[in-house]
Amino acid sequence: MKLDLDQALISRARTAAASIADGVMAEIKPCTTVAVERSILRLLGVDGVDVDGVPLPNVVVDRMAEEGLLGLGAARVMARAMA
Repeated sequence: MKLDLDQALISRARTAAASIADGVMAEIKPCTTVAVERSILRLLGVDGVDVDGVPLPNVVVDRMAEEGLLGLGAARVMARAMA
């Protein structure tokens, strides 16, 4: 079965969708919180505590914040660390 769809209309819809997605991403990209980044690390399996009993996700995110890396996102920072 073939759908007789207007390819120009599909192209316009894709362009509009990309524009909307780009706008949303521009708004939300800089918006993160310590809690969100800690949760992401936990989802990635970062577990345990340091010698002072501080959870490792807290240690990593606190260090990221100190170094101005929080905006990059914990997943990206962890991926770079693992590479």
